[in-house]
Amino acid sequence: MTVTTRPDKVRGWFKPITFNIDQKRNVTQSSKAVDTLKANKIKGELKSDNTVITSISQAITSGSVTQKDIIQFCAQQDSFGERKIKKMLKKYTSNAGTNPSAEETSTDGYSPIWRKTKGDKHSYIFSAIKPRK
Repeated sequence: MTVTTRPDKVRGWFKPITFNIDQKRNVTQSSKAVDTLKANKIKGELKSDNTVITSISQAITSGSVTQKDIIQFCAQQDSFGERKIKKMLKKYTSNAGTNPSAEETSTDGYSPIWRKTKGDKHSYIFSAIKPRK
């Protein structure tokens, strides 16, 4: 369990502190403060977006790597609409671009699942990011 201090009223300088509590009720202080509300929101959205994420990942694995091809694949296989696919691609795609050594970040703090690189004629090529261990 993760607990972060965040008081309603602050008189003076205050820095949020995060504690981790394990199964045996041992408490350790984390080196960085974690926004638990945002973390829980992201976790819930990832769970609800899972079916679309799986469909897009299958499209990329099967060789549909451009946005147009991914949309067609997902529409035929799982009947997902164009707007939903584009939203998920934007939400879970890395902003690192062509520099794979750059920090892999996505918009709004979501962990990226795919990487986008420039393709031919104003298109983008999507590829899967290997999960971190």
